[in-house]
Amino acid sequence: MGLGVFFVWGVFLVKLQTDRKLKHLLCGRSASWFEGVTSGLKYMKVLSCYDRFCPSCGNKGGQIHKRRARRVLDQIKRQYGCLDGLALRKFVFTLPASVREKMRNKKALNAFFIDVERLLKPLFPGRQIHLSLHPFGDRDRDYKPHVNAYVVERRNIPGGCQLRIAPEMLIMLKSAYVKSLVKRGFDVDLVDVHYSFTLDRGRFLHGVKYLVRPCPDQKTLFALDVDDPELFAFMMSNEMKGFQFIRSLRVKVSPDQFVMGVAVIKFEKMKFVKTGAFLWSSFVDVFRSHERIEVSPGFYAIRPGGLSVDDLRMFEGCDDG
Repeated sequence: MGLGVFFVWGVFLVKLQTDRKLKHLLCGRSASWFEGVTSGLKYMKVLSCYDRFCPSCGNKGGQIHKRRARRVLDQIKRQYGCLDGLALRKFVFTLPASVREKMRNKKALNAFFIDVERLLKPLFPGRQIHLSLHPFGDRDRDYKPHVNAYVVERRNIPGGCQLRIAPEMLIMLKSAYVKSLVKRGFDVDLVDVHYSFTLDRGRFLHGVKYLVRPCPDQKTLFALDVDDPELFAFMMSNEMKGFQFIRSLRVKVSPDQFVMGVAVIKFEKMKFVKTGAFLWSSFVDVFRSHERIEVSPGFYAIRPGGLSVDDLRMFEGCDDG
């Protein structure tokens, strides 16, 4: 009897790994519960599949998007401290139409990342630089690979920070970018590099979310499967499996960029309680807004009757993303 149960459960787990529709159907339908050893808080983790084809996980605002934003913001907090007073220098490196079709391979896309890194790193020493490859634009599904490169900069430092760059600097950057493409064998004499920057906290946070948004997202992939099967096959190929669309350069940030602020959340020791079915509507009804807080994507801290002042202090800043 016992062996039979284990066999059936094993077959189900294998099917869950291979059957995407079943995985998506069950996504977010169960949760694991824990209890804080020190605080006595109850914690709940909604079990998501994190598959890019999942309607709940793979689109803008989904679990993949939230997790990416949280990771980047935590990286920034570790080296810059307080998020208030931070800005983003936003560069967008586009490709001429004549080059785009030649970028349908992993080696060329990796080289694209390397070129952008080599161009920006010497210009902004001691600054975090985050890169993301967006294969498509915001308004259509045409293949237009471009790299968004965001430099994190503190505005509120002694003497201020000049975010505007001289036209001569942008011309120099474009010229160096052309040379890097020519060196890789492309016949190019003109490129576009767009530059802008953020000035307030809201724009800063929106910029981070835009940088890490799923691209292509689930809706785009489904549409490509019908409209452009060849491009869909490339995006889903073994060659592109595990491709890192988002990359952060390893740098030691200058000390003058750090301002003491809310630290990255460190979770207390927890003990496992149970795993069971989950229904979002019931969860919201039972644990009202003042009784729960989402401390990381899909992970909630709960105190029936209301979170205490100490609870809120422990999770201060977790809503930045």
